[in-house]
Amino acid sequence: MEDNNFSSLKDKKLGLVMYSFLSMAIIAPLAMIVGNASGSVTYAGMAAPLIPIVGAIFILFASLPIFEYTRFIPFAGGYYGLAELGFGKAVGKWVALGYIGSEVFASGILQASFIPFVVFTTVQLLYGVLLPQWLFFVIMILVLVWGYLSTLRNVRMTFQFIVGIVITEILLVVIFSIAGLSTVHTLSLAPFSISSSPTGFSGLFLGVILTGFLFYGGYGTSIPYSEEGNSQKTMWKALLIGILVTAIIGVLGMYAEVEIIGASKIGTIASSVNPAVTAFYPIVGQVGIWVLIVDYVLAIMIVATGMLGAGARVIYAMSRDNFFPKKINEIGSRLDTKRNVPSGGALIMFVLNLITSLIISSLIFYEYGYYNGMFYIPFLTGSIFVAMWYFHHIVPDLAMMRALPKKFKRKLTTPRNLFVSVISPLGGAAIFTYAFIEGYSTLVEPSHTYSRNAC
Repeated sequence: MEDNNFSSLKDKKLGLVMYSFLSMAIIAPLAMIVGNASGSVTYAGMAAPLIPIVGAIFILFASLPIFEYTRFIPFAGGYYGLAELGFGKAVGKWVALGYIGSEVFASGILQASFIPFVVFTTVQLLYGVLLPQWLFFVIMILVLVWGYLSTLRNVRMTFQFIVGIVITEILLVVIFSIAGLSTVHTLSLAPFSISSSPTGFSGLFLGVILTGFLFYGGYGTSIPYSEEGNSQKTMWKALLIGILVTAIIGVLGMYAEVEIIGASKIGTIASSVNPAVTAFYPIVGQVGIWVLIVDYVLAIMIVATGMLGAGARVIYAMSRDNFFPKKINEIGSRLDTKRNVPSGGALIMFVLNLITSLIISSLIFYEYGYYNGMFYIPFLTGSIFVAMWYFHHIVPDLAMMRALPKKFKRKLTTPRNLFVSVISPLGGAAIFTYAFIEGYSTLVEPSHTYSRNAC
């Protein structure tokens, strides 16, 4: 992380609005009701809406050091810059590799497989037809190609598209939720009570670990774009807005789903391969469902774009710091000066995404078969993404304790700095460590249960 390398991409094109919408886009409020609701109901029953609420609180608390970091340095390397400032270059680069690995699983396998998974399950639920396996791979490859080509576009043009899709996501969740809740004779606040969780607080917390953190895991994708705008004044606000807005919208949509289904039939959401179809189809019909699914496909496409672009910028920063062998540094540091995008980093990310996606998907299909494999590809890779996210998030958090006095010349002893730079990262590390142990020690069983119920 070279001090004179913070402005290679800077052109003042991005501000609070753009950064906020990118953060919301990566969290994807529509995904909470299409893809994540079933997991939340599995662990918390009717109390499923509490999972994104508690998850948002935990994420905000643990992310205070990251918010603080963005106020000091606009760096395309994102998290690894803070890790390097606090613990040295070796630790910083390992965090960078962890970030790249998580982005490959997220923008590559997870997002690229979620689109065919949602489309295929929708077709099956509505028409009783299971589309062929080869088409699953074709769609995955097309999503990856889209992510690469859209990353090469002018960043402001890409962000304008992102803003439009996020607005449609929010509108659809609100409209569908209002329409669904209007059919419920007596609305209840029971979904916001822990007593509505069949397994109490333990089940609720396990749901937060396995699905709540997955909701918000991509909130910091905006940070590698920080050299391209006035991020020192706006980034922390954008991250806060992104988490809060998507939490509110996601909770509304999930509340509508559990209220529409009702406590007596809540198991249908937990076992559904597509909870949005299960909950809203009787209300909006086929046309409404396909409007929702098409918008969801577009939403996941911009997630893939945003994450691949973030990974490209981290590779660009690493190449700029001469982290890789000479030939890879030459490719990774290539900059399209006309569009002001890291074209070399984007190419490396695309190749990594393509190879990893095809290999991992093929292995999962081979191991679990087509139908079960179609479920395992996005959800197991999503679990791997969260595990990687734990690592590259905890280390920079803890690094703030050293970076604040050493590099930023601030006292740790003031109440604010003590809370942000010591209490928050230590508390976050404790939460993430406990989450990792508890969540991943029981991950296989609920995944198998879900898969069996889906058949």
